[in-house]
Amino acid sequence: MALGKIGACIGEKIIAWTRVNGKSLLATRPAKVNINELRLAAPLAADTVQLSTQAGKHKIPRYLYHMTSLENYQKILQAGGLQPMGFRMPDGIYMLELDSFGKYWSKGIRNDLCDMILRSGESKQIVMLKIPTKNLNSTKLRIRTQQEIDGAKLDKMEQIELQEWLSFAYMPEERKALINQLFQKYDKKTALKKYVDMMPQKFEPITKGYDARLSSLFKQRKADLEFIYTDEIPISKISVVGKADYKDLFGIEYYRDELDARERNIAKTIFEKIFNSKPEERMLRAWRE
Repeated sequence: MALGKIGACIGEKIIAWTRVNGKSLLATRPAKVNINELRLAAPLAADTVQLSTQAGKHKIPRYLYHMTSLENYQKILQAGGLQPMGFRMPDGIYMLELDSFGKYWSKGIRNDLCDMILRSGESKQIVMLKIPTKNLNSTKLRIRTQQEIDGAKLDKMEQIELQEWLSFAYMPEERKALINQLFQKYDKKTALKKYVDMMPQKFEPITKGYDARLSSLFKQRKADLEFIYTDEIPISKISVVGKADYKDLFGIEYYRDELDARERNIAKTIFEKIFNSKPEERMLRAWRE
């Protein structure tokens, strides 16, 4: 039974699930991630909204944003909405908050994210989608921080232990047998969930994330948050903010095509284009270079 790719970034590696009945459950591919550029900027008041009585005193952003290529956006339209990705951990729709993205994510990670999306389609265009959180079930919204995704809070032995849970190459034989039993007994999604539920609780910030209704507490710590919605989002609940064409903005195919382009803050340039004359434009005033 095939298992769609699911992954989590740990240190300088990207861990990705592959197949159960193949050579490996997990593939590791090097990925350069620079977190040394993290700095703090002046606070910016973000639009927030109280979600249900379950949210208590905690708040989540009023809007979340999803970047995708023009080609993927056309697939979203055909599918009738955004669907969980099916190849990442946690499985869901990955979104960002403009306040956190502009102030606390590193320049390198922001640029790499935009570059990855631009390279995923021939059009070299990014489409920015806007999702009001009032339309989402807050109990299905999770958050993670870049520090935890990168494994910065795990010591060496814990990283090895996590690898033994995720990698067939290092996994004990009895655990391999357990995975095969789960996939014989349950459908793919249920089997994977049951396996993740068996993992030690200390790995949950990576494999499951936190309840997004705690996001205000993380913002007090100036954390760089990513949001994950574990269900589909209908197209009727999504709006298009704008589009950006890389070649029109920079005059070259990719920012890595010219040596001097490596220093460009391509993410900020793209965001300035997309949010020009829109309410979100004020977020750029606090953008950290």
